Amino acid sequence: MARPRIRVDNLIRDLAHLLERQDLSLTTHQAAALLGFSPNTFTRSLKAEGTTLYKMKQSERVRRLREAIEDAPGSTPSFLAELCGISEPRTFERFFISVIGCAFNVHRDSVGLPPISIQRDIYEVQHHGHKHAAKNSQPHPKARYRKAAAAP
Repeated sequence: MARPRIRVDNLIRDLAHLLERQDLSLTTHQAAALLGFSPNTFTRSLKAEGTTLYKMKQSERVRRLREAIEDAPGSTPSFLAELCGISEPRTFERFFISVIGCAFNVHRDSVGLPPISIQRDIYEVQHHGHKHAAKNSQPHPKARYRKAAAAP
């Protein structure tokens, strides 16, 4: 007996809508379950459409990054990395260059903002919970102590 054919007509559209609302760490099994497919059928259907979950997630990351930079050019690396679902500073740096075409601080300089250390910013958010998303460059939390110690 033949298996019933599952409708995949709107799979790409439905997956794009799902990724807009979900964390981009979504796995194949999770995406398939949310869309009502088995993982194998989900993967085969995407392949038949000429794409993969990874490619769809990358497209969503690019969309989110471009939109955030357009809406808030002073966004911090930690905010942008979190928005794009990237936790490693070096990975975010490479991703930013591949999408925007220049390094993060070159971009900030082009819009008249001071540079920010990507590694320090992402590390601080991951380990200390500092959040200063979509704001202009913030001084390092210990900067006021350095200034006070340097004063005569």
